[in-house]
Amino acid sequence: MFHTITLCEEIADRMRDPKHVLETMEEQYKRYGSPELFWTKDTLMDGYPGIACFYGMMDRIFPNERWADVTHEYMKETAILIEEKGFDSPSLFSGLTGVCFSLAFCSDYGKRYQRVLEKLEDLLIEKINECYIQEGKRHIDNGSPLPSTFYNLSDGISGILGYALLRKENARLYATALESAKTLILLFQRPLENGTLPRWYLSPEHQFNDEERVKYPEGSFILNMPFGVAGCLSALSLLKINGIDLPGLHDVIQTLSLWLQSQGRIDNGVYHFDNTVPLKGSVQNELPRDTWWCGVPAVAHAIFKAGKATHDLKMQKYGEEAMISMFSKSTKDWNHIGTSFVHGRAGILTTTYRMAEATENPTLWKEVKELEADLISFYRPNSPFGFESVYVDDFGEYHWVNNPGILYGASGVALALMLAQNREELDWDRAFLLR
Repeated sequence: MFHTITLCEEIADRMRDPKHVLETMEEQYKRYGSPELFWTKDTLMDGYPGIACFYGMMDRIFPNERWADVTHEYMKETAILIEEKGFDSPSLFSGLTGVCFSLAFCSDYGKRYQRVLEKLEDLLIEKINECYIQEGKRHIDNGSPLPSTFYNLSDGISGILGYALLRKENARLYATALESAKTLILLFQRPLENGTLPRWYLSPEHQFNDEERVKYPEGSFILNMPFGVAGCLSALSLLKINGIDLPGLHDVIQTLSLWLQSQGRIDNGVYHFDNTVPLKGSVQNELPRDTWWCGVPAVAHAIFKAGKATHDLKMQKYGEEAMISMFSKSTKDWNHIGTSFVHGRAGILTTTYRMAEATENPTLWKEVKELEADLISFYRPNSPFGFESVYVDDFGEYHWVNNPGILYGASGVALALMLAQNREELDWDRAFLLR
C-alpha cells in the first residue's frame, strides 16, 4: 500500500512538464479519434488552470520543494491560450471565472498574479452584468423559462457566487456577484408565466441536446450538482452561511430544499434521487448513479448545507441520513465510474469527507477511510499520470485512458486524496461547492 501523500508527490512529479502532458493527450486523441477525448486545455475543469490548482496545493503542503515553479509554468501556458483565443464564456467550469479561480487559488494568498487577476476580474464584472443581471431582468419582465446555463454551477450564477465569496477583497466583483444573486432570488420567487411551474423547470427548447429533447418532450427538472438544483441550492446556502442575508434568500433556500426532498424516495431506509425528472411520465432509460455529480451524494450534501444555512435541524438530519444510507447499498449499485471526481471515486470521497467533517458522524469517518483505500487501489504506476480515467466509446465499450485534469483526471484524484489526509489548507473544492 502506498502512503497517500507520497503517492500524490509521485503524481505531481509525473505531470510537472506541461509539454509532456500535452503530448500525451494529443497522442491519445490521435489514437482514439473520439471528440470526447479532445483535451480542452484552457479550462479549469479539464486543462492547465485546474492542474495549476493541484500544484498550488502541493506548494502549500511542501513550500520548499519548488512546486510554485511548476504552478507558474502551467499559468504561463494558460496565459498563452488566453492571448490566442480569449474566453468563450464567463463560466466557472470552462470559461473566465475558472481561470480567475485558478489564479486566485495559486496566488499564495495574494502575493502572486495580482495584476492579471485584476484585469480579468474587471472583465468578469462586465460579463456578470451582461449575461446574468441584464439577462435576468429580461426573464423577470417576460416570465420566460430559464436555461440551466443561467443559474447552474458549471456555467451560471452559482459557480460565480462560489468564486466571488472567496474574493471579498475585490469589492466591485463581490457587489456585482451579489446583484446577480438578488436577480436569481427574484426569479426563483416567481413561477413561470402560467403560474404552475417553478423557474428551474427546463423547457423542451432548453434541453441539453436532441436526445434529451426526444426523451423529455414536455420538459424536465435537473437535480444534479453541475447543471441542476443541487448546485444552485448549494451556492445560495453558501451565501447565507457567509452571513449574507438578501431579501427572499431564506425562503428560496427552504423552497429548493423541500422541492429536492419531494423528488426523493426511500426504500427500506435507503434514499434514492434521480438525475432528471420529466415534467410528465416516469424516468426513462436513466441509470441511477450516486456520485458527486448526481444521486445521493449530490442531493444529500446540498440539503444538509441548506439546513446549516437556515439552522433547520430537521433538514440537516435528512441530508445526513440520506448520505449514510448510501453505504447500505452495494457499491455496484452506486454505478460510479472509475476514479474521477465527476462520476467516480474521488468525488464520492471528497463529498463524504465534507459530510463527515460537518456532522462529526463516526460512520461517515469510517467510510472516508474505506473510500480512500479503494481509490488508492486504482493507482497505476506504469500509466503516464498515475491514475487513469474511464472512457465509454460509441459501442458502450469501456477504456482506461489518460486525463490530467481536475474533473475527470489525476489532479482531481490527488486533491481528493490530500483532503482525506486532513490537508485542508486551501478551498480547492469550492469549485465543486463542497466547502
